[in-house]
Amino acid sequence: MTIEFASLAFMSPIEIFTWGYWGWGNHTPDLLKGVDAVEARRRFAPPLFVDIRISRFVRAKGFSGSAFERLLGSHRYHHLPDLGNDTVLSGGTGIKIHNPAATADLLDKAIEAGRQNRRTLFFCACEFPKECHRWAAGELLLGEARKRGISMVLDEWPGGEPKKVTVPTPLALLKHVRSGRRSIPLPKDLDIAEWVGLPWGSAVEVRSGDASAWVVSGPAKASAGSWWLPVFSDAVFDSAAVALEAGQVLRSKHGFGRQVVG
Repeated sequence: MTIEFASLAFMSPIEIFTWGYWGWGNHTPDLLKGVDAVEARRRFAPPLFVDIRISRFVRAKGFSGSAFERLLGSHRYHHLPDLGNDTVLSGGTGIKIHNPAATADLLDKAIEAGRQNRRTLFFCACEFPKECHRWAAGELLLGEARKRGISMVLDEWPGGEPKKVTVPTPLALLKHVRSGRRSIPLPKDLDIAEWVGLPWGSAVEVRSGDASAWVVSGPAKASAGSWWLPVFSDAVFDSAAVALEAGQVLRSKHGFGRQVVG
């Protein structure tokens, strides 16, 4: 049954995230550790994950079949294949949401989670939102919120505006970054919530002593027990301002940033 807006008058605007699990297939325990740390820092309980894939038969080990559901437990996971992309099964191209009306179910789940001080991430595999059917599902969700008169914020996880941060590194690593390295190892004693919560398009200074370079990055990832930042810029920059400008190009191109209803 659809939850009516009248029963939600006491709530702040509901915030919902889209997300892509690209690169996390073999590291889902680390993923949950990082996501839960970010939400705890923001004073929320561990979030609800809504799987909008039409099929769960994938290569990524941690997301194949019921693997992610078993890891999370039924109280934190919900499969909503009605919001999946029909062309995945047909072998066609483009995006065709299987049952657009299912956005009502997604919004109801997010509202229910909000009452428990939990936020909702609905997800598929693709790294960038505009290249994924979750972008189309998000547009439908925004429309559902407008129809009900519900105030809602939609953003790509982890949300937020780009920041300027510094990572101290050995000089050899700085040279590799200047030569095109696409990852930056993070210290073992890192603040997980800070780095996993790093907004897309942030400017990261890779510094060794007095030498440094700026790159465009986003949320930290994990592999083989280590955490690292991805490098999205094709070039390195001499200043934070230029790196942030490049980060805004990335955000616009791939569909990052808040969309607000109400």
